[in-house]
Order: sequence, then C-alpha cells, then structure tokens
Amino acid sequence: MAEQREVTIHMDAVEQATVKEAVGAANFYEALGYLSAWNVTYPKVHIHRNYAESGALLAVYCDESGERKYVIGAEYDAERAAYGFHS
Repeated sequence: MAEQREVTIHMDAVEQATVKEAVGAANFYEALGYLSAWNVTYPKVHIHRNYAESGALLAVYCDESGERKYVIGAEYDAERAAYGFHS
C-alpha cells in the first residue's frame, strides 16, 4: 500500500459544472471519491472527464514513476441515477 496518494483531477470548474449538471452533484462527488480511493497500492491517480454530455469519468492509476498500471471508467446510468465502474 502506498503511504500517500497523489490525486489529480483534470477538469476545470466549467467542465466539473457540466458533469454535475448531467449527473447531479452528489453522484459526481461520490464517483470522484470512489475513483480516488480505489486500490491504494497505486500512489498516483489521474481523473479525467471522458464524455462531457454523458458525465463519464476515467481514472488512470500510475506507479511512482508515472507509468500507467490500471484504468477504470465510471459510466453514468441515467435509468439507475448512479455510476457504474468498469475496468
């Protein structure tokens, strides 16, 4: 387990507002929390907006050198009003 995790969110305020409008603020923050805390063996995670209109997110987990090790997508399901997470 990494002693610390560096979480970088690659969305500006306008992009975040667009996603929150599409999925709801609570769902957005819940997804960010899940992606930020998933598998803490990787010391770095970069979270990106995947598709603006759908609210999809993408998390890239990296080792200390920045090499990509794992990727998870968070896809918003409007019918369930919740995110699903897929690797």
